[in-house]
Amino acid sequence: MAPKVATITKFFSVISKEEQLAKWQRSQTQLGERLKEQAARREEAEKTHLAAKRPVGRPKKSTAVPSAILIPVQASGQQPVAQNGGEQGDAAVAEEMGVDASEKPPPAKKKRGNYTNWFVPDLWPFIEQAVKQHPKSLYEVLFSLQHIRKPGRVGSPFDNLTINTLKGWFEKDVMGRFVLRRKYEEAIKLQSARSTA
Repeated sequence: MAPKVATITKFFSVISKEEQLAKWQRSQTQLGERLKEQAARREEAEKTHLAAKRPVGRPKKSTAVPSAILIPVQASGQQPVAQNGGEQGDAAVAEEMGVDASEKPPPAKKKRGNYTNWFVPDLWPFIEQAVKQHPKSLYEVLFSLQHIRKPGRVGSPFDNLTINTLKGWFEKDVMGRFVLRRKYEEAIKLQSARSTA
């Protein structure tokens, strides 16, 4: 005898085609609304992300003219006011504006550092000697130069010398040793001729 299979029909019901179509349309409408909400959230997140990002490139210079450069224009019928030049005029303008004239603006920042002429006879012999001691490594040359101390000085005179500067002066020969480039040989000869003259 075959085993009896029980079917549960209590939880299922037969629906008509119209009900099936209406149910499908409702699910499609709900899906469309969810997709619209997700797209709106994504767009809003992208806007906030773009607003928080720094612009690419160098910041633009402000084109605003400082008020100190502006010259007041006289109304017609008034006598022109004499412009005081120099520190007295600055003090008078500062007094009118209610600013302490003793405070001076900070000095302008330098764009580049001080230039060091490494080819002078006080510095160049040390560089040449270090390259002769360490002919295969400019890093060792720089390290040895930066450990040279002169009496009465806090640091080494070669603290500002960089590896890129040394790489610009020296090139490797066929043996793999660093030798001075020709154009710098001429510059050193010229510098030594000036110092002896």
